[in-house]
Amino acid sequence: MTVGNDLTKGSVAKTLVRFTVPFLLSNVLHTLYSLVDMRIVGRYADATQMSAVSIGAAVMMLVNGFIMGLGTGSTVLVGHAIGSKRETDEKETIATVFAVFPLIALALLVIGQLVLPMLLRLLNTPPEAWDGAIAYLRICFIGLIFTGFFFAIASVLRAMGDSKGPMIFIAISCVCNIFGDLICVRGLHMGAAGAALATSASQGLSVLIGYFYLRRRNFPFDFKPKSYRIYGSRLKAFVRIGAPTALQETMTNISFLVLEAIINTMGYIATAAVGVCDRVFNVAIIPGIAFSSAISAMVAQNTGAGEYRRGRECLRVGLLIALAISVVIFAVLALFPAAIIGIFTKDAAVVSSGVDYMTFFKFDCMLFTLAFCVNGYINGTGHTRYTMIVNLIASFAVRLPLIWYISRLPGTTLYHISFGLPSASLVQFLVGLAFLFFAKSEREQRRNKLG
Repeated sequence: MTVGNDLTKGSVAKTLVRFTVPFLLSNVLHTLYSLVDMRIVGRYADATQMSAVSIGAAVMMLVNGFIMGLGTGSTVLVGHAIGSKRETDEKETIATVFAVFPLIALALLVIGQLVLPMLLRLLNTPPEAWDGAIAYLRICFIGLIFTGFFFAIASVLRAMGDSKGPMIFIAISCVCNIFGDLICVRGLHMGAAGAALATSASQGLSVLIGYFYLRRRNFPFDFKPKSYRIYGSRLKAFVRIGAPTALQETMTNISFLVLEAIINTMGYIATAAVGVCDRVFNVAIIPGIAFSSAISAMVAQNTGAGEYRRGRECLRVGLLIALAISVVIFAVLALFPAAIIGIFTKDAAVVSSGVDYMTFFKFDCMLFTLAFCVNGYINGTGHTRYTMIVNLIASFAVRLPLIWYISRLPGTTLYHISFGLPSASLVQFLVGLAFLFFAKSEREQRRNKLG
């Protein structure tokens, strides 16, 4: 039994859709799990423990975003090696990825344990939630060892054309995590610490399942201690491709924390309304994230194989499908904003503020999908530094200054704030289209292709 699929052959549309569906289901499962996880803590623990989980989750979002960024870079790097059909390059690249990820996770674990008190102080953690937040984060940081291994396995599998494997791991992990929450939070009354323990344990289980999944297939890595080796040229490429995506994910999450701080100055009704809309946003962008990841992996293999026109076709097909889905989502948000927000809260003031926020917010749901698909293509070609720079400019030089300025105007409401939300996605999409228009020739791409 072999691992992966050749993404350089066959119908582009059929291959892309078949490859994207597991990405889509994985994101749906992860989003549903997050909602259920918070529901269990909110129901079976007190408000201080719920606050502790909320604060801890914000910190872990930053850390996991960094690791996810490295995973995206790894998918591109391994995809290029696989597409080139050079077996030695493929084995050396995979070995380097499997060796580097656990080391990075270990470093984050050590650093995290040392700086946790400082981080919680920066976040103005309430005294009542302090102990719970510390316990939650200490356990989650220990679980980063499992997180590192999981993203190494998932990124390599996706680069090889296997998106079903990671979906299966995530599905099993999510189910086990929910049962773990019920046992630790409801049964053992461990509060925030119980939620963290359930999360870390389920991640460990997903790594174990991934290990046996690969061992039963013709996978080009035997998991023997001597095989965990870092090759200098591969490490250099890993840093060049992975570091920009990791930094981009981290800084993007920081920008949203700053945006949240701006909103918090408008009162608790505004904070609650934006919190609900953010949950809606997380669901609305699932198709964009899924197609972006699939496009990136497909383009990486085709770039490695020198199939540049096929890579462009992947983007074209992906954009058309993603656009069709995003238009439907936009229409639903435009027609039924109050009903959608009412799913999460019955507070009339929160619903009203949420509807105001949804005015221009719904445009960002559509533009985000388009921008992410284009970014997925650019990342797949290996130009991750370009997308990082554009993302940072769009977030920190466009969206945040615009929203900050609007927030300082007299009589500002969430309706006015929402005007600035789509600005970053619009800039990313337009600059991405410019990249495609002025892209290098196939000869130059071939000369600069990753080895």
